[in-house]
Amino acid sequence: LFSALDIQGSSNTATWVLAYNDFGNGALFSNGAYNAFVQSTATSKASNYPSLYFGPASSWNKADRSYLQNSASTAVFFGDGTSFNTLSQSTAICTCSLGTAVVMSGVSSNTISGSWILGPGGQGLRIEGGQWNTVSQSTVIGGASTGLHALGIKGSSGNVVTGSYVESPNGDALKLFGGYVFNTVGQS
Repeated sequence: LFSALDIQGSSNTATWVLAYNDFGNGALFSNGAYNAFVQSTATSKASNYPSLYFGPASSWNKADRSYLQNSASTAVFFGDGTSFNTLSQSTAICTCSLGTAVVMSGVSSNTISGSWILGPGGQGLRIEGGQWNTVSQSTVIGGASTGLHALGIKGSSGNVVTGSYVESPNGDALKLFGGYVFNTVGQS
């Protein structure tokens, strides 16, 4: 993968960084743990390259108080098998048509807290094939196009959405589908 910032190994911190990339990821966590992307910005203009990618074999990493934006694809992607990563007090926005701001695919025990998840032309957040992920005290907006939802949970179990605002002006705010069990939505 092509990344402006590639954080591998363990216990590294990037603070006050601008990770800008026209052709790949802004920032990538891969093969490591306990790394941090703090008070920083990651942007991408590349299709299929998230601005911030929690990549292969990454766990216990965090992005905190950061701005994550992609004009052609997903802003933040939690990739297959990642766990215990955190997105907190951050803004993740996908400005492309029909895109999704944050995707959690096949992941477990990740947390989004105190964040703005914005997909004004598509979806805000999609959790697919994952379990035990938490969204708390966050705002999730999407669905400007008819029929799209702000937050979709598909084929996933044990996920929690709490204390959050979820809005879709032209579709479902929250949609559970495709074999879901034991998900919880409360105080939202």
